[in-house]
Parts: sequence; C-alpha cells; structure tokens
Amino acid sequence: IMDAGCGTGLVGMQLVNRGYSNLTGFDLSAEMVAQATRKGCYQSLTAAVDLMQPLLPQLAADAGEFDVVVCVGVLTLGHVPPAGVYQLLDAVRGGAVVALTARDVYVKEHDFEQFCERLVKDGKVRILYQDYGPSVGETLGLYIIMQKL
Repeated sequence: IMDAGCGTGLVGMQLVNRGYSNLTGFDLSAEMVAQATRKGCYQSLTAAVDLMQPLLPQLAADAGEFDVVVCVGVLTLGHVPPAGVYQLLDAVRGGAVVALTARDVYVKEHDFEQFCERLVKDGKVRILYQDYGPSVGETLGLYIIMQKL
C-alpha cells in the first residue's frame, strides 16, 4: 500500500489498526516523514518526494509494486494539482485501487470531478465509489475510489 503524502502517518496508523501491513509512505516534507517514522507502521518512508514527478525513481520502487494507493489531505489548494493523480496511476499495477480525498474548494477550483471523468473517458480508470462527506471543520470533501485499468 502506498500512502501518498503520508504527512505525520495518521492514515498509516489507521491502516495498521485495521490489519493492513507492507506500507510505503512518502511526503515532500522531511519533517512530516520524521513524525511518520515515529509511528512505526511503515516498512519504507521517503522524504522530498514530489508528486508532480515520476514516483518510482524517487521511491526506488519497481513498476507494479503497489496494489493500493491512499492519498488523503494532499489534494488541497496550494499543494498538488490534479495532474499529480497521473503520477499515482503510473506508479501502480493495472487493477490497483486508488483512494483519494479532495476538499470541496479544491474540487471546484480545479474542476476535479471533470478531471476524474476524463480519466474514465480516456480509459485510464473506472470509478468504484464517489461521494461527498464531512471533511475538516465544517467543509465537505470528495471521497473517490478508482481502479486503474
């Protein structure tokens, strides 16, 4: 499982608490990776990984190594534009599941739902789940799970 933009490791902890293992995490921030390291739930953690560049060379990983990607709290204004999703898709095997969250303001600002629809129309993914729900504070977030074709 790839935890893209793992931050302090909160998502990794939730995955481990639910019985998942073999987690690889990365973040642009070395400080965040240091905090995630203290959680002790990742087999591999890498700092200074830019989600707008090819991921596998940055992670020293092989193509098809990942079956699942979770990307929580990364698709927010000022962080990663929607094009970063292409890097996630390029880093996983066919059939892999990619779970993303995006705050409602990001979705509107970047036409993120239309971006995801284009991924479907281009034959890159199929949407398994998509819905809005509570996010940080009183905001809403888009929760989307897609499968790479």
